[in-house]
Amino acid sequence: MDFSDLIGKLDMDEIGDLIDLVTNNKDSLEALSKLPDYLEKIAAALGGAGDQSHAAAALVGADGKSGACALVESSAEGLGEIAKSLGKGVARISDAAEGLARVPLMDDPSAKLLSAAEEMWDTTSRLADLATAMGAIGGTLAQVGTALAMLGDYLSESGGHARSFAELS
Repeated sequence: MDFSDLIGKLDMDEIGDLIDLVTNNKDSLEALSKLPDYLEKIAAALGGAGDQSHAAAALVGADGKSGACALVESSAEGLGEIAKSLGKGVARISDAAEGLARVPLMDDPSAKLLSAAEEMWDTTSRLADLATAMGAIGGTLAQVGTALAMLGDYLSESGGHARSFAELS
């Protein structure tokens, strides 16, 4: 096939329209040339955000056994043990007060001991409730840590995709 045959088959009006399109949109086409740089910046930002998300997940304790999560869980367990121990002590004080009440002339000291045991029981119950709440907070922190780790994975992956697009151009 001869080059002149090929040129003869082209529609010159369409070529003129194409040239007009290019010249009228020079600025837009120039902006498109900057797209790889923008995609690389987006990729770097997404990768950095992914790294920060992973760091936050580590601080929170995505595995449920480290970070803030572990501290809260450990504190909840310790507080629960304290509440159990106090509960046993309160029960002993109550038992002693009841025994003391059977001794003649010991009604007043017995009543005071029972009153103290009731107050201690209320405080012990609140401590047990606090331990339960702290355990729930620890569980929530573990979920937050897992979510942050997943977010970090998604951000890093998105950064990799953006980088791949930048390399295509």
